[in-house]
Amino acid sequence: MTATTWILGASDPEMAAIEQLLHECWQSVAHATVEGRRVRPDQAYLADAVIKAGRPATIPRGPVVLVECGGPALDRCADCGQASDGQGFGLSVDATGQHSAQCMSSNLHHWPIGGAIGPLRCDHHRPGDPGYGRPPAEFMGASSLGQVIVQLAVQGVLSAAWVIPPRVLLTAAADHCLAAAYAGMCPGVDPGELAQYRLRQRAEYLHSLPVGDPASQAVEAAIDNAGDACCDPDCWEWGLRAVYASTKAALQAAPRIRLGDVAGGPEVIDLRSVGTLPELREVLARTGQCAIYRLPRGPRFLVGLLGAGEGSIPGPGPAEAFLGGWAQAQGLVGIYPDHDGTPEGIRQASVRGYAGGYEVER
Repeated sequence: MTATTWILGASDPEMAAIEQLLHECWQSVAHATVEGRRVRPDQAYLADAVIKAGRPATIPRGPVVLVECGGPALDRCADCGQASDGQGFGLSVDATGQHSAQCMSSNLHHWPIGGAIGPLRCDHHRPGDPGYGRPPAEFMGASSLGQVIVQLAVQGVLSAAWVIPPRVLLTAAADHCLAAAYAGMCPGVDPGELAQYRLRQRAEYLHSLPVGDPASQAVEAAIDNAGDACCDPDCWEWGLRAVYASTKAALQAAPRIRLGDVAGGPEVIDLRSVGTLPELREVLARTGQCAIYRLPRGPRFLVGLLGAGEGSIPGPGPAEAFLGGWAQAQGLVGIYPDHDGTPEGIRQASVRGYAGGYEVER
C-alpha cells in the first residue's frame, strides 16, 4: 500500500501524543496551516496549506488522513477535483471503483481502507465525525487518538499484540471527556492516576515555556511567592498545585446563575465579570463543577462553558441549556459545537460538556 500522510490540526496534549505515536510508527506527518503558521484551535477547519518539518509541503498522491483539521486546502478530492459540499462523509463509487459526479469527499484522496473506499478523518468535534456525540464509556474509540490507533491497526502498522500504553489511555480520556473521567466514568481509567499524570504533564509543559509566557505566569508567580517554602524537588508541580488551590477558592466565592428557566435551569458558576481563572478546565473537572467564562478573541469576546457533559457530576444539563436557547438569548453568534437544533442533536453536542459562542462585535 502507498505510504499514508497524516495531516494534524492544532497542537494540544492529545495531538502531541498522536504525533509521537505516528513518528514511533515511522509515518509521514504534516501540519495544517493558515497563512504559513500551524493552525490554532479556532482555525483548525480553515487550513489553506500544510507544512512538513517546518517547511511548506505538497502532499504526495496516496492515502491521506486528516486529524482534527480541514479547510480550502484539504477539503477537495485530489483525484477528481470535486470540492466537499460540507456533507463530510458521502462518496459514490461505481462498480469499477471510479468516482461519480456526486463525490462528496472531505479528504484529499479517495482510497481503500479495509475493503471500503471513502475519505478518512479522525475527529470528534463536529456532526459526522466518527467520535462525535459518543459517551464516556466509549472514550477510547471516540477520541481522535483512539481513531488513529484503529487506523494504524487496520493498515497493519500496529499488530494485534500491541498494547495501549497507560499514558495513551489517560490522554484519550482526558481529551474526550475530562470531567467524566474524573468522575470515574471512563472504563480502565483511575481518577487518581489521571490526576497525577495530568499534574506532571502540565508542569513539564509549563516549565518548557519561555519565562513570562501567559500560560505559565500564574505558576511562576506561585513559585516566586513561595520563596524558601517551595522545597518540592519539582517546584513546577508544587506551583501548579498552589494555582489549583487558588482557583478552587475563587470558584467558591464566585456568583452563580441559572441557565434557561430562572426557576429550574441548571446552576453554574458565572465568571464573566472576571473573565476566567488559571487552569480553569482542570479545576472544574477535578471538583465536579461547571462554569461560564468570557475571554477576548480577536475583535470579539468568547463566552464559553466548561465542566459539564455526560458522565460528569454536573451532567450534560448545563451544556444542553447553553446550546438549547440560553446562548441565543444572550445574543451570541457562532455557537458551538454544531448541532441541528433538534433535542437529539443538542444532546449529542452536549456529551463532551463544553460549549461557546461569540458576542456580536460592537
